[in-house]
Amino acid sequence: MSISRFAFAAETASTPVDLLRQRYGSDQPASTAEWNTALEAILSHRSVRTYLPKPVPESVLHLIVAAAQSAPTSSGLQAWSVVAVEAPNGGKSLPN
Repeated sequence: MSISRFAFAAETASTPVDLLRQRYGSDQPASTAEWNTALEAILSHRSVRTYLPKPVPESVLHLIVAAAQSAPTSSGLQAWSVVAVEAPNGGKSLPN
């Protein structure tokens, strides 16, 4: 999926039905009676694995880490690690 399609889809999905269709690819039964901003945020979440060449300010990295530490985990252990890559090749030479 291209970046532009992701951006377009995220901008156009504005209703519970749109968000569910975007997530699952078909109409899903949706009850809007208890729809709230938390559900909207969860269904609007996307992972983007393409990056701009512009460096991220350290203050933004600290904010992202603080938000990540506050997020729940399935195991409840809150285990996490951060690797900040400043390589011009985007970290492609880093081991997995």
